[in-house]
Amino acid sequence: MRALLLFLFTLCVLTASAEDRLRTAEQAIQVKKFDQAVTLLDEYMAGDEVEQQDYATYLRALALFHDKKGKAAAEACDAVLEQFRDSKWKRKALYLKSRVLIEQKKFEEAEAIYEAEANRLFSSDRKKGLASVLIEFGDEMAREPDDNELDAPPADFNKAIQLYQKALSIEIDRELRDTVTFKIAHSYQKLSQWPVAEQHYQQYLKEFDPKWAGPVGSPERFRGQLRENPLPAGEHWKDARFHLVEVQLAMSGQVVEVIAGQRHQNVQVQGDATGFLPKLQMARQNGEDLLRLADKADKALKADTHWLLVRTYNLPHPAASERDRGIQEARRFIEDHPSHPRATDTSRLIALTYRNAGQTDDAIAAYEAFSGEKN
Repeated sequence: MRALLLFLFTLCVLTASAEDRLRTAEQAIQVKKFDQAVTLLDEYMAGDEVEQQDYATYLRALALFHDKKGKAAAEACDAVLEQFRDSKWKRKALYLKSRVLIEQKKFEEAEAIYEAEANRLFSSDRKKGLASVLIEFGDEMAREPDDNELDAPPADFNKAIQLYQKALSIEIDRELRDTVTFKIAHSYQKLSQWPVAEQHYQQYLKEFDPKWAGPVGSPERFRGQLRENPLPAGEHWKDARFHLVEVQLAMSGQVVEVIAGQRHQNVQVQGDATGFLPKLQMARQNGEDLLRLADKADKALKADTHWLLVRTYNLPHPAASERDRGIQEARRFIEDHPSHPRATDTSRLIALTYRNAGQTDDAIAAYEAFSGEKN
């Protein structure tokens, strides 16, 4: 009897020790001691009659992934998928493997996992969590690789939009809808589909900006009636207003090109602004609205918005009726934001505007100011 009690006590101690080892491995992952976590998990899984072998294998894959050991992490994920087909950790292992594949730039294999999982979730009506998966893959499709990532595929904004739209078709909370709606608009902007991007930014603002009065010139804006008891503003309302101005400037024929090695940008505008005045004035009104609504603490946003406001005058080829106001706005921008990266460029635009108008003395003075800022 005594020997039996001693055996039972020893068994309890060994079991507790194994569980302690598993908990310690969890803590090691939390504090980013990934090598230590893998060692502890290997010791845990080498024990007899381990109760949480599936969970430990998944944790091992997670630790290897964060330790940048992609091949070993993928093998550990496969072990969960093949050896523990009924485990509750199977889905997490599958998602983790897709992340490993993305890190390894095996995008087609990762997309195949997504497609299979999306079909499973849709077919079984398990919508919870699917939106996050769709958005994660959409973000990866929309990611523009760095110059050093020569083997990475270019961003596929069309595919990203498809994934974001699928996420919107699911019943998701307002916070997530806020983000996805904005990402769709921004993706259309990246595709240079200006009218569609404009429409989607306006749609976003209508839903998530309680101070949005409607598109410039619309009956809604003319009435000047804001919504009663609106919901709180979304996270991206300022960015949406800013990008809306950018899109409307692009619809006015403007192209901004960064010149390598130069402090200024080359702003290509239409030689005759007359046909684009309505859209330029829409952009101007939206820019003025953002300047008025943005907090004083948003200094960078206000400065960048002021630069867009200067561009709404189509310098150096403004409409004759707007030339003087455009130059005044440009001078005000330089005065308010002398260290802004576009201040020098704005001085150049003033000089070109005077030259194009035949105001030689003013052009010379502006060129001298531009040369001084450039040097």
